[in-house]
Amino acid sequence: MIKPVQRELYAVIGSPVAHSLSPIMMAAAFEALDHPAVYLALEVDSFEEDLRVLTAVGLRGLSVTLPHKVEAFRLAAERDETAEAIEAVNTLRREGAGWQGRNTDWLGATLALKRVTALDGKSALVLGAGGVARAVVYGLKREGARVTVANRDEDRGRRLAELFGCSFIALDALRADPTVRPLDVVVQIGRAHV
Repeated sequence: MIKPVQRELYAVIGSPVAHSLSPIMMAAAFEALDHPAVYLALEVDSFEEDLRVLTAVGLRGLSVTLPHKVEAFRLAAERDETAEAIEAVNTLRREGAGWQGRNTDWLGATLALKRVTALDGKSALVLGAGGVARAVVYGLKREGARVTVANRDEDRGRRLAELFGCSFIALDALRADPTVRPLDVVVQIGRAHV
């Protein structure tokens, strides 16, 4: 068995991750805290298989990014109630024999939006239906916004809207008449091509 002995190992995992600044930020945090750890950026193509390898090597924690947040949720042995509601995780922490999944995307997105505008009672459009979109919709709904979802894959967009009790609008309808719904907040996640 191979395991780290001088420093704990952490990583951001996804595809692509070469652009990530997380290793620089986390290295500074570990140094400031005098915590013996290394934080890597790892390209992960086959999430389930690669997670087994990362577990065997002894990584303690993972920041999960595109496109693996929903699969990370599925594979987490434990999940907090926010992750359960969102059905996606962006953080995996190794505890005992399994991974604990959490979602903090919703909090970051909500706090960023609240710095610009109050959300209670606002009409919001979320363009996208992946793991981050789930988190944003959750945060907006939690803050009292009326949310509409639009997505290229209409079935996926409708499922997200149903999951959170939101409206759905097809991208074609939105393209044809962008004023079809009055909007206070628009959040684009990914490549919606509106």
